[in-house]
Amino acid sequence: MTMSDAVFLARAVSLSKQSPEAVGCGVVIVQHGKVVAAEYNSQKADGIAVHHAEIKAIIAANKHTRSRTLPEATAYCSCEPCTMCLTALSYAKIPRVVFYKKMSDLFPDDPQSQFDSAAYARTLNFVLTLEQLSL
Repeated sequence: MTMSDAVFLARAVSLSKQSPEAVGCGVVIVQHGKVVAAEYNSQKADGIAVHHAEIKAIIAANKHTRSRTLPEATAYCSCEPCTMCLTALSYAKIPRVVFYKKMSDLFPDDPQSQFDSAAYARTLNFVLTLEQLSL
């Protein structure tokens, strides 16, 4: 873990606390050392099922960079991305995802939180790297 990894991951964790959801998630996307998006989840508050932090951050980063893909970017996530978000991160061609909390820690009784995200990531057309870091 680099010093910048710790700073950006801490920012994502801090951002997650702004979420109106019962379990807040925050994401910061960094490309070439600069933040290109920072979002938190709001699916229930907005009434939009796909308003996960990763999806909102990808959309914001695409608009900011005026590019559909985000090569050389890193997504810093306060929690492990779900399958929908991992797929979206792959479509955006974000090669590296750093997360803080595992989904199974946040949702221990949810069967969906028991999936192997690293194994799933290896099945995607654009394979991204997942790293769990502690602060």
